[in-house]
Parts: sequence; structure tokens; C-alpha cells
Amino acid sequence: MRRILFVTMLLLLAIFAIDQGLSEKNKLFLEKQIIAEAQESHIIDFDQAFDFKWDNLYVFPGNTSVKEINKTLGFVWPNASSTGISKSDSHQLIVFVKDNTVTRYAKVPSQYGTLTPTDDEDVYKFT
Repeated sequence: MRRILFVTMLLLLAIFAIDQGLSEKNKLFLEKQIIAEAQESHIIDFDQAFDFKWDNLYVFPGNTSVKEINKTLGFVWPNASSTGISKSDSHQLIVFVKDNTVTRYAKVPSQYGTLTPTDDEDVYKFT
């Protein structure tokens, strides 16, 4: 019985580690995609550019408090503080939400401009 429990715990830890690694790779890939779009055209149609599911997109400027992020999202995002956005103005935080859960997020350096919405709800531009 102990052996089964031990093996089960090892498997769960391995799955967790793999998931965390993939999440970090996805975040870095997303950040690179957004930066490439910013450099190329300064306009991003998020609905067309990315193939993952999301209902709402939020953009938070640097130095936004975790409290303000959670208030804007309408729920507590446990990883909000780990983004570091509340302590720096060198990046902006782009958060994708599906069913009141953050599905992806990216930190984009402010040097590319401020991401602002256009008349089309899924299209943003760097200004």
C-alpha cells in the first residue's frame, strides 16, 4: 500500500512539474509572439493571432496593484503577485480569461508602446 501511495505521489509531482514547465514555455512563446506583432505592424488582432480559448482580455499597466487586478478581473487570481507587475513600470501585463479563470498571461516591455483597444474589441494597437 505504501509503495502504491509513493508511486502515485511521484507521478503527481512529475505531472505538476511538466505542467509548470509547459506553462512557462507557453508564456514565453506568447510574449515573443506579441512582441513580434508589435514590431511588425503595431496592431494585434488577438482573436486571429492566437489559437487558445479566451472570453476577455485585460491589459494592466506597470505598477498596477494586485488588489486592482483582482478587482478588474472580478475574481482573485492567485498568481497575480508573481507577475511582478505591481512593482515595476517597465512592462504591461496582458491577461486572457476564460470562464473566470486566467488561461494565459504575458508581460510585454513598455518600450513597444502602450497596448490600447481599437473600435474592434479583439484588436489592439501599440501607441
